[in-house]
Amino acid sequence: MSRISSNEPRRMLSTSVGCALPQGINKHGYISEYHAYGETAEDVGEHAVKLAKSMYSTWTNEAPLKTYSIPELSFVEENGDWKTVISVAVFVI
Repeated sequence: MSRISSNEPRRMLSTSVGCALPQGINKHGYISEYHAYGETAEDVGEHAVKLAKSMYSTWTNEAPLKTYSIPELSFVEENGDWKTVISVAVFVI
């Protein structure tokens, strides 16, 4: 899970979870999380995928079968109410 919060008016909040799926069904994959202020959902998604792919490749000495991200973005309202943005990945076995 990736989470970011702010109450600064007009502040851009972005989160992403990156996933690297293994080559074989009996192997482990890798999940990364990344959050940032002022970055687009596309940017945080790419960064999270890069992290997941890099960590997976370092750990297993092979490229992942597939990578993807779950990015989210929102802005804090003008009135300054607190806002929280989260991205979550859940594996079901």
